[in-house]
Amino acid sequence: MKYYPLEDNDNHRIWIAVQKELEYYGLRRFEIETWFKNTGMESYEDGKVIISVPCGSIKEWLEMEKYHKAIINSLRSILRMEIESIEYRNRDETGEN
Repeated sequence: MKYYPLEDNDNHRIWIAVQKELEYYGLRRFEIETWFKNTGMESYEDGKVIISVPCGSIKEWLEMEKYHKAIINSLRSILRMEIESIEYRNRDETGEN
């Protein structure tokens, strides 16, 4: 597998595009605004994407099949690369702001 280094700015732009794309996968605007607020894409490496979330409850919601599948499909569509896994990283646990 290849490593695709992404600048922080690239990560932000990709994540904004993912959130816009989610509506095509059946999510409603209020769901995206509620569950994706203060989230971000940290990295993509070897088919693994790391998404930062603000708290454990948001992490649990995004891990639900409905949201998780939509995120994977959106990432695949935008990046045009295979996504093997997504890790939702809780910033509360890592001490990040």
